[in-house]
Amino acid sequence: MNRLVISPLHQTYPLSNTTIFNEQFFNEAFTQIFGEPKAVKNGCRVIESENSYNPRLNLAEDEKSYYAYLLLPGFDPEKLEVTTADNKVSIKGKSEAPIFEPQPPAEGEKPGYRWLQRELPLGKITFSREFELPQAIDPAQVEATYNNGVLLLTLPKASSAKPRRITVQPAEHSS
Repeated sequence: MNRLVISPLHQTYPLSNTTIFNEQFFNEAFTQIFGEPKAVKNGCRVIESENSYNPRLNLAEDEKSYYAYLLLPGFDPEKLEVTTADNKVSIKGKSEAPIFEPQPPAEGEKPGYRWLQRELPLGKITFSREFELPQAIDPAQVEATYNNGVLLLTLPKASSAKPRRITVQPAEHSS
């Protein structure tokens, strides 16, 4: 039997008795957040959504710039729009052609063919992603490159936002 150990008391409890692992609790919480799931014939639970896409974002910084990496596979870089204002960045895009359009086998070719789970976006996709940075950026120096489905934004910090070390000078004493 699996057991849960709670430190520092070192007491053990059977996992089946703990409410932490109660499936009903997680199902109810999931439903409250995301809405009622739709079930397909075989019982797989999926949530239906529009053809919108929320690209994943990684942010990094060094002394001079912020770096934003967005996962945008299948998008035409010429159809991506990046705008900046102060410390805000906005990226919008739309795919002109379907990014992923699977073709199931012709009817009767593979009897019983059915979807078990569908998570990949189908058809034409639109997205909009906005985020704020801790400091203002210099919009004239922003660079955007797209390589292998990843958009890299190099966002130089505004000179007024860059920390500067001030040398303290001794005061001149007049006699």
